[in-house]
Amino acid sequence: MSRPLEPIPTGVAPVLAPLAGIRAVFFDLYGTLLISASGDIGTNPSDGKAAAFSAALAAVGIRTDCAGEEGVRLLKETITGQLALARTGGVDYPEVDIVGVWQFCGI
Repeated sequence: MSRPLEPIPTGVAPVLAPLAGIRAVFFDLYGTLLISASGDIGTNPSDGKAAAFSAALAAVGIRTDCAGEEGVRLLKETITGQLALARTGGVDYPEVDIVGVWQFCGI
């Protein structure tokens, strides 16, 4: 079920003004900025996700009782639940508030 993906041009000219004092930039790559199925729920096997989850939290100094397999499970369940709730509320293409998800997971 794999096929090549091509970006869709926006037709908008970029405005690239330097921003002083920026030390880091974080992007939500949940299929929003890049065409990729890797951020979709349920598209990748869970191999390595528990270790990656724990390593990511440790790398930024976050300590939690919810790590490894449990963290991956809770994160996935919370996202899936929020999407289902939005759909039952009439939203055809819901977006997840990922900050709210992390807060709900206690991270």
